[in-house]
Amino acid sequence: MKIDLKNKYHIAIILIVSVVCFMSAMVVLSPYTRGPQDKDADKDTIADAQDNCPNVPNSDQSDIDNDGTGDVCDTCTDTDGDGYGNPGYPQNACPEDNCPDTVNANQTDRDQNGIGDACDTCPQDTLNDADNWDLQRCRQLPLRV
Repeated sequence: MKIDLKNKYHIAIILIVSVVCFMSAMVVLSPYTRGPQDKDADKDTIADAQDNCPNVPNSDQSDIDNDGTGDVCDTCTDTDGDGYGNPGYPQNACPEDNCPDTVNANQTDRDQNGIGDACDTCPQDTLNDADNWDLQRCRQLPLRV
């Protein structure tokens, strides 16, 4: 078949075939032509530039303490910001907080029941009133030994 470039139909067909070939090549080559802003090292569908944990998959981008590091790779998930980590985060390398929702940098626990005085309803009663210790007077009474 002789191609007549003066024939508009031949020119249209050549253009359409060229565009289809070009588009197909772009689809095939697209994974190799991505820019650095599109890289996703952990394959969680979040580009590394926006990923709060770029080397560990976490598509939900959970960051309970809002420190910019995703929970799955945060070495100290600390919601109250006192430097002690919330319980239940096994990757925490910081000491565990005995009062995770209340700032208490000194971690005082006078009755040694594992609940910090800052959030303990009765910091002088190791049983937290299970023994009917008077909660009204609790904070006024001296530490029981």
